[in-house]
Amino acid sequence: MRPSLDAPLFAVACFDGAQHAYLLFVIREQIRTNEMTNTMRGSDMHSSVRVGAVVLAGGMASRYGGVAKGLIELSPGVCILERAIAEIRSSGVEDVAISANDAGPYAAFGLAVIPDLRPGLGPIGGIEAGLAHFRGGEHDAVLFLPCDLPAITRQELSRLISGFSESGARAVYAQDGSFRDHPLCAIVHIDVLDDVSKIIDEGRRKIAEVWAKIGAKPVLFEDTAPFYNVNTPADLARWKG
Repeated sequence: MRPSLDAPLFAVACFDGAQHAYLLFVIREQIRTNEMTNTMRGSDMHSSVRVGAVVLAGGMASRYGGVAKGLIELSPGVCILERAIAEIRSSGVEDVAISANDAGPYAAFGLAVIPDLRPGLGPIGGIEAGLAHFRGGEHDAVLFLPCDLPAITRQELSRLISGFSESGARAVYAQDGSFRDHPLCAIVHIDVLDDVSKIIDEGRRKIAEVWAKIGAKPVLFEDTAPFYNVNTPADLARWKG
């Protein structure tokens, strides 16, 4: 039987028999969240912008034998998606949804699973659907994060949020120390939805083109390591070292 997900901060045992790893993960992440909460008390770091989050987990990871990409196991009982969710929440963003056209693999997370409004478009479809999901609510912007970044932490996410708040731009995205853009690591104002939909109608699909069209700005990170992505079992093996 899987553990309850009712607590504000949760972890999911991705495979049966991982209750011990689950408990260790919960304890570890609760400590980290408490530390982050204490650091942020009295701070206005996020006070100027209300952010929801969408983890982009729509890929089927054909190189992993068709396993849903978000369920790739990083360590016993801990999959890549649950780690991403924990880091997002540790950054101070509580309202998290999952972008995927097949909700089944992610049902145990207890979060909203958002299908694309127009399937088959790739990541831009997830961004359009994510913005539509949060529009009309209390949020000003949406943090987008691909699920295949095993090294991303709350520090990078918090900096991205701060960069968005300080920039005045309608969207920002991560750029690492080698000046490589990571357009799926982004924060986008809710009002950009109409522009994104219009650009899709024009036949554009590449995220970088969409961001250029709306004047998105990069947030520079000195390190490249947090943006390492795992597309193959070999990538995962290299990350584990």
